[in-house]
Amino acid sequence: MEIKLNTNHDLIIRAVQRPAASQPVSPVRDRAAFENLQTLSQELDQIPVVRPEKVARAQALVANTDWPPERTIEGLSNLLAMHMGQNV
Repeated sequence: MEIKLNTNHDLIIRAVQRPAASQPVSPVRDRAAFENLQTLSQELDQIPVVRPEKVARAQALVANTDWPPERTIEGLSNLLAMHMGQNV
């Protein structure tokens, strides 16, 4: 049995170090993404900064003397008292 050693290391190194081929960027794809971005930007500009239904609900809650419920206020005050005791 005869073994022939491959002593040409240069070919092996070049095969391993060969840079990957870069894929060209499609201009059509970029244009579509830009158009989608413009559409999204226009739709975001149409969203109101203030939502009237949320403002109306907040005004109704503030006007209500039973809000927040007494149980909620007691629970919050207990939590605050427990945390204040830990920080002293």
